[in-house]
Amino acid sequence: AMAWLQKAEESNDPDTVAAVEFCRDHLESIPWDAPVPGTSRSVQLRTHRLAAFLSDAWLDDEMLNAGSEAVMCELSRPSENGSPHHIVRITNSHFLTILRRFRLQFPQERFTARPSESLDREIQEDSINVLEVVVHSHQSHWAGISLDLRSFTYFYRDGYYRHDVAQAQDIADLLWYLRSLNPSRFDSVEFTPAPSFHPSPSQTDTFSCGINLLSTFLEHHGNSGGWRQERSARSRMEMFFHVS
Repeated sequence: AMAWLQKAEESNDPDTVAAVEFCRDHLESIPWDAPVPGTSRSVQLRTHRLAAFLSDAWLDDEMLNAGSEAVMCELSRPSENGSPHHIVRITNSHFLTILRRFRLQFPQERFTARPSESLDREIQEDSINVLEVVVHSHQSHWAGISLDLRSFTYFYRDGYYRHDVAQAQDIADLLWYLRSLNPSRFDSVEFTPAPSFHPSPSQTDTFSCGINLLSTFLEHHGNSGGWRQERSARSRMEMFFHVS
């Protein structure tokens, strides 16, 4: 992390240089091996892994899930004008896999709400505006499906594989999940492609997909400047701030 920060410090951007100094100081104050504070029991990230945010490493599941929870925490704060953001939930990276396996094993059954899962409860209560679904594709790549639960539309986010689209099976699995938990709301509707949408910014490297996705959630639903290839190092530092 320190070598990566030293390289990032060569930037001519004063905000990036200031972020480097903050990261150096913050790294020294973090316990070496402890649970990352503020994460749920579904995230098993330890503090010694936080340094990987300050590198060119690809985000693994635990890093991405910790980032997703940090983004949701940030989005739960009131906006600058004092009004709350619309309610956004980001799925765990294993969510789609769980749905697929359940449907394959029990094709004639509906999904059963998990008492410990707040997402299931919020779907039943119809309290979510947008569901951001994390997609693991191309063996080591992160993308996303954004479901608008008010307009019943969706779009696909991918900054690297720009021509990829949401898979029909994924949309079918997601609709099955929603209909299982809230049939009165979703049984009579179909989700259609959104006429306009907020895509992930174009990405040229092969390792920034996780940071790109998380930063785009913040940009779309909050007040962040979002991810850009030319400021990718700064975006990684900003996500390190949010998670740590």
